[in-house]
Amino acid sequence: MKLILVCGPFGSGTTAVAGLLARLGAIGFGPYYQPADALTPDSHELVAFRELILTLASEQATTLLPGADVKTALERFRERIANQELGPYDDNAAIPIFLKHPLAALIIPQICAAFTTRLIYLVRPVRDIELSRRRRKWGAQYGAKAAGIIYSHMFDALINHSFPTTIVRYAELIHSPLQHTRRLAAFAGLKSNVDVMREAAAFVRSHRCAVSKFLRLAPSAAIGARAFAPMPPHHDTDGQHHGEDHGDDQRRILDPGNGRNRQGHDQAENAHLPGKHLQARGEGAKR
Repeated sequence: MKLILVCGPFGSGTTAVAGLLARLGAIGFGPYYQPADALTPDSHELVAFRELILTLASEQATTLLPGADVKTALERFRERIANQELGPYDDNAAIPIFLKHPLAALIIPQICAAFTTRLIYLVRPVRDIELSRRRRKWGAQYGAKAAGIIYSHMFDALINHSFPTTIVRYAELIHSPLQHTRRLAAFAGLKSNVDVMREAAAFVRSHRCAVSKFLRLAPSAAIGARAFAPMPPHHDTDGQHHGEDHGDDQRRILDPGNGRNRQGHDQAENAHLPGKHLQARGEGAKR
């Protein structure tokens, strides 16, 4: 059972990538969690997966709960998918499922044991994550401290295991969504035509516009200039070379404390606040 797991802290941009994958044809099932956040009208976070994760881990402490039986919980979740309890699913079609929740980073090795998993890592400066948390009035458990713990688990998995992984820098995704759409489609094994890729990239742009408007109404959110320098061609840990995807978006953030392109960087963050459930959209989900 093929899975694309989108990994990153609260406010790192995982919603942008999950929405992009849905539009490329990956299976998200639904319904999706609906946070109480106007900037995240659709989190693309499967309610059933969120509920599973929260039986295993604490959002308040960013740790696994005592006595959590992760292996058994994941096996049961996989069975639910196979039995089509979450929606139509054909394993023979080889279309990957996508899932996301920040605390899933705490159990990456177990998830990779339960599914044939490819990992997409969202990388964003912790200072930016914390500033976003404060602007959006999230609880402290969704900011810098949690980000540090989550990134620690993510990169422990990257260093000590050989799971296929690609890294997406949030600022670059926002700056050049179409290039990233092409790269992520190839990484996920999703065959999409040009029009579908443009629609997926447009999803990222639409969120950028929404947040730019928000920031214009909240000028105190602005921070200073961000320095950039050229990046070498990108390599995923599965050995695939993706240098062709890095034109204008091939840049490295040298000073995380500054942010010339701050406007538009907060549009697709998952709020994970109390809210209601949103029924899954039809895009990319011919289950």
